[in-house]
Amino acid sequence: MPLIDFQQADVSSPEDSPGALVLRVRGVKPTAEIDVRLLPVQYIRAPEFWAIQVSGSSHTSQCVDRAGSAPTGSGSQDSGEEREYEVILDVTSILGTEGIEVLGASTSVRIPVARSNRSHEAPTR
Repeated sequence: MPLIDFQQADVSSPEDSPGALVLRVRGVKPTAEIDVRLLPVQYIRAPEFWAIQVSGSSHTSQCVDRAGSAPTGSGSQDSGEEREYEVILDVTSILGTEGIEVLGASTSVRIPVARSNRSHEAPTR
């Protein structure tokens, strides 16, 4: 799955699960038809920062007519609200020795985790 960009990532402990840690990532999808997922990289041993990819895949299949061209739709535009996303992943058991690293298409953010809540904005280019 291709990586997509994100705008903010933070790790926190949910009120209803003391001791648990969740990663929350927010951003804007390239198109409304994209499903966003957080995919942890698999390691044999825990690295300093465990990489978690922000991945997107299309959940719609586009029909192609017999001439091989895609049909033209009504031309409706995606509203910004439909394209905004927030995904959450329990990272309690997938922490690196120092924290986690969120990987997007054009940026990455390392979040040190010392069991305290931290929020990090994605750097702007």
